[in-house]
Amino acid sequence: MANPQKENGYTAIANEIMDALIKYRLPGEQTKCLLFIIRKTYGFNKKEDMISNSQFVRATGLNKGNVSRAIKGLINKKLVIKIDNKRIPSYRFNKHYKTWKVLSKKQPVIKIDNSELSKLTPTKDTITKDKRKYIKENFKFSQKTPLPTNIFLTNKMQEYVRKQGGENSDHAEQLFEDFCNHHKSHGKKMNDWVAAFRTWVRNDKKWNPDKYIVKNYE
Repeated sequence: MANPQKENGYTAIANEIMDALIKYRLPGEQTKCLLFIIRKTYGFNKKEDMISNSQFVRATGLNKGNVSRAIKGLINKKLVIKIDNKRIPSYRFNKHYKTWKVLSKKQPVIKIDNSELSKLTPTKDTITKDKRKYIKENFKFSQKTPLPTNIFLTNKMQEYVRKQGGENSDHAEQLFEDFCNHHKSHGKKMNDWVAAFRTWVRNDKKWNPDKYIVKNYE
C-alpha cells in the first residue's frame, strides 16, 4: 500500500493560489497539464522549467494532440506562460491569479426583449419555439458570416459530442473553446455555425479516436 510522506518530497504552493485554483473551472486535460507544470517548477523550487511534449505525455497519459490543445488553453487563459527556446520550450505558472482570464458562468443569463429565453443553455424540458427561433436567427445565416459573438454551447451540441463518444461535459466545452478560438483567429465565415461545430467534432474524432468512447445508441 502506498505510504507517501512529506519528508520524501513535496510541492510548496501558497494557500492563496490554491484557493484561486479551486474557484477556477478547468477541463480535465488542462488540469492535468497544469498540475504537471506546477510539479516540475514549484516541486523543485523553480519558477520555470523546460518541459517537452513527451514528458507531458508520460506524466498525464494524454496523447500529444490533447497535450498541445490543453497547453494552448492554459496559455490563452493566462494560467501558464510559455517561453520559446530553440528546442524545448519552458513553462511558468502564472501566480498572479487576478490576471487570469475571467470565465463566464456555464449558464450566463441574457435578456432578449420579452422572450422567455433566460439561459444560454436550454434543456429538453424548457426549450421553446422562441429559443429555437433565437438559435436559428443568430447562428444560421443566408450568407457566410464570421463567428457570432453571442454563440454558446447548447445542450444539443453537447448531446452531439456525447453521441459521438465524447467522454464528459468538459470534453464538449474544450472542443467548443478550441472551435471558437480557431475560427476567430482565422477569420472563418460560415452559413450555419451549429453545423460547423458538428463537423469540427467529427474531424476531431477522426484524428483523435482515443478521446472518444464507443457507445451504442438506439
